[in-house]
Amino acid sequence: MHFLAMNPVPEGMDDFYNSKASELFGLDYVFPWQRLVIGNILEGMGYYGLERQEEAPRRNLVILPTGAGKSLCFLMPALLGEGITVILYPLLALMNDQARRLRERGHAPVLFRGGQTRSERESLWKVLEEGGSRFILTNPETACRKEFMERLARLPLSHLVIDEAHTIPQWGLTFRQGLLGTGELAERGIFPVVTAFTATASPRMQEDIGRLLFGGKDFHRIAAHPDRPNIAYHVLYTPIAEPALEELCRREMKPILIFCRTRAGAEDTARFLDRRIGGPRGSVQIRFYHAGLEREEKQETERWFLREEQAILCSTSAYGMGVDARSLRTVIHRDIPYSVESYIQEAGRAGRSGDESRAILLAPPRQEREAARGMDGYVYERATCRRSLLMEAMGWKSEYCGGCDFCTPHNPLPETKEYLNQLNHLFSRYRGIFTRKEWIDFLKGYASGGQFLRGLKGFSLLEKWERGSIRSLFDYCEQGGILQIPRRGLRKKQVFVKGRL
Repeated sequence: MHFLAMNPVPEGMDDFYNSKASELFGLDYVFPWQRLVIGNILEGMGYYGLERQEEAPRRNLVILPTGAGKSLCFLMPALLGEGITVILYPLLALMNDQARRLRERGHAPVLFRGGQTRSERESLWKVLEEGGSRFILTNPETACRKEFMERLARLPLSHLVIDEAHTIPQWGLTFRQGLLGTGELAERGIFPVVTAFTATASPRMQEDIGRLLFGGKDFHRIAAHPDRPNIAYHVLYTPIAEPALEELCRREMKPILIFCRTRAGAEDTARFLDRRIGGPRGSVQIRFYHAGLEREEKQETERWFLREEQAILCSTSAYGMGVDARSLRTVIHRDIPYSVESYIQEAGRAGRSGDESRAILLAPPRQEREAARGMDGYVYERATCRRSLLMEAMGWKSEYCGGCDFCTPHNPLPETKEYLNQLNHLFSRYRGIFTRKEWIDFLKGYASGGQFLRGLKGFSLLEKWERGSIRSLFDYCEQGGILQIPRRGLRKKQVFVKGRL
């Protein structure tokens, strides 16, 4: 495997790249990393002649941080060279966002996606066969169908692009096995050059991508430092996410993107925030987004989030990767992500304009210090720079921190002591009286035990919370030994307090 093979840029190519970027995209400057990637792709496509093409890398893995201009690296060669560029996206949101940007520049991409009729697809193939488009945008599952690959082979192809390539080992080996067919398409021999792009990939993940995409064959790797110095990283420890989220959404720079682990979590969080700070009279607009929405609703939500300055979007990982929301300044994770790669990708949605931005992760405090790796190592290590922990996990070193809760603790995050103190008082006051279910009803404001409950102190304290969030709070208290619920005896199922939140 080659690493950062710096092919010499032909004399005058710097000015050539800048002039073409200005002419085609209205950009003033092409950065060195972009020049290197663009040059390698153009060589592999035969743009500089057969002799250069024979020596050029045909399999590339490009790792550039979010906001570094990965799209330019494959869009410029597509417009300069001949033939059709096929771009694979793992998410519909990415495909729609790229199509929107291409149309704004006067290009007409062809989109293949689920739900299209045979006649609709035939009309798209006809456009391509007649030379009406230089771009095919689709997803791996569609592109790897036998019939689709056979139709592709009849076209004058120049380049296969696999965007967000880290999803192939992350998702392909778990819940989207259709992604694994990308390797067959890449090695089919119908593309002069194949390039996989991602913003985050640890050394181990790079090897996994090479194995799954290129069958373990030699590939060329271009990697830039993944740090985004304009993003400040913070972890907020709280056993109850809702009050912290509410305060953060009131005070942090908007628009705000909140990542949740599940669809239900995204919906519940959006509803909670809408009741507290949104609604007809609220100053902000709040919506949710996940893969279970209808296509039209997804597209409308994407357009809404890109145009509204006071928007808050609660989403699963179905939204985010590569979507160019340049005004986004704040990303909040309601739940701990599964991996460092996922966190850097999702946190990197903030600050794509280069402005100072914040990535805030909510996490339950640990009762005891435990050995931790991966995301747990990042979350629960409190005596080290957050940025250095992230970079080390990716195989890099960080020599400077642009901001984190260890290096710049003068910018405090919200506290949730008011809620905690009230709950501690109630748990002690009514210890051994309510069962867990009765407690949840009591805090939610449901008088299941009679009207007299309405007069008790603390009734409906958490009325605005979703019931699932209150259950999660009790799960945390039980697991941490704060509350104890006997399973047998005269007082079984009654809740007793053993500690403090």
